[in-house]
Amino acid sequence: MNLIISEFQVIKLKEHTIVISEKGVTTIKSRPLIKALHKLSTLTSTQQTKKHILHTLEEFNLAPDEAFSFLEQAIHIKAVTEKHFKKIIIAHEWGCELDNILNSEFKEAFFALPINTHLTKQTQLSESLVIIMPTKYDHHKIKHIYFEIAKKHPTCCLCVALRTGDSFYISQPYLSEIGGPCHFCNFDNIARTERVRPTFNNWSSLFNFCTDSHIALPEQPMTKLQFALMAGLLVERIKLWTCPGSGHRTQDRIMLSSHINLFNGQITEEHVTHWQMCDCLRPIK
Repeated sequence: MNLIISEFQVIKLKEHTIVISEKGVTTIKSRPLIKALHKLSTLTSTQQTKKHILHTLEEFNLAPDEAFSFLEQAIHIKAVTEKHFKKIIIAHEWGCELDNILNSEFKEAFFALPINTHLTKQTQLSESLVIIMPTKYDHHKIKHIYFEIAKKHPTCCLCVALRTGDSFYISQPYLSEIGGPCHFCNFDNIARTERVRPTFNNWSSLFNFCTDSHIALPEQPMTKLQFALMAGLLVERIKLWTCPGSGHRTQDRIMLSSHINLFNGQITEEHVTHWQMCDCLRPIK
């Protein structure tokens, strides 16, 4: 069985040593255990077998089973569950620079594909995280690809990522077999609201005009810093959704859309609700 040890700190005070972790603060008096904890702190957030952890405890002349039971109370040790997503597929137009970043982070799990109608014919999309990430957002084209994939691969998790004025936006994950709100619950609602009650927001007005005219939004150039902010948020979201990690996660923590301001780096998250006129609420034919 593989385990992940959460991050913790070993701090030496004048009279004793303490361990600070997600579970709180624990006083440690055993010198061998303190030494073992220092070594275990180098193994956090990576998968370890229980046998390896017990062997590490034995190296410091500790009774392994008793010491492990104590560690479970003092620090968070989590069993690694089977990954839901077998692949991470990014359909994008951002060039090899983004590919290099994602390859370095996710290695053999990552695949890059172009954004075109052939994307819907891919056979490897089931049980994959698929992020559609255009530089020029064509609402109707992306919508067609998005729902074709959802129809053919109901176990595929779909997101859309794009530049929205001063921010970069990543939609919440959508699995058609679960039936949560989709990307278009948000964006089709924005277009409708802009027609009925104009907000005079420059990007929303441009988005509405391009959508009504069936043309793509124009590409907005990015500085290297802005590209780094975008890539950083993308990697963080993918890890949240696909990597075992060390923290406890709940559905309302991960099923969020996110924005990063490309001028000050501020990240905001949003709960998206179903829009009652959205295609995702129609029966799949």
